[in-house]
Amino acid sequence: MGSESVPGKLSLRLFLTIISYMMLEMKPVDSNHWTE
Repeated sequence: MGSESVPGKLSLRLFLTIISYMMLEMKPVDSNHWTE
């Protein structure tokens, strides 16, 4: 049962990382970097 928890946590962490990355890209501060 312990093994099943490992992949589950990995997928959840990856999902959270992607969402966090997308949220950062949506930030207006990122736009300033692109215009520079």
